[in-house]
Amino acid sequence: MSIYEIIYSDNNELHFTYTNANSIGEAEINCGLPTDCIRSIYRYSDGPRIHKATKPKKRTYYTIKKMTELEKFCLPQDLQAWINQYDAGTEQALVKQVPLSPTNITMIDRLAGMMPITRRYRGPRHNSKSMTRDCPKQDAERVSIYLREKVA
Repeated sequence: MSIYEIIYSDNNELHFTYTNANSIGEAEINCGLPTDCIRSIYRYSDGPRIHKATKPKKRTYYTIKKMTELEKFCLPQDLQAWINQYDAGTEQALVKQVPLSPTNITMIDRLAGMMPITRRYRGPRHNSKSMTRDCPKQDAERVSIYLREKVA
């Protein structure tokens, strides 16, 4: 069953109405209008569609969180010193504006092995189509690190 739009004239004015039918001929009968006033009949849609929104299976959802003092205390001493060097203060990020040097990349990889993180690359945006502060990884000069927390 489909929905049909019927355009008809009444007192030299055009109007429209909708009806459910299996064919154009059935739509003409179902609308209850005289056939001489009907101008055109168009198939409007294939009827109502009901979609259930479902979560994708086997997908993990995360939110950004701030590192607690206990989590920071449990990290190795060199990582603690590195975090203090590039600390983001009261902002959401764990560390901000970390230059992409081999030493810093090693520290970031070590941190990623201990807890879930998100890397946001910063740098020139001239090659990027988005208007965010993020830039493509290959153009990045700095990186900001955010901790992720699994959402149930």
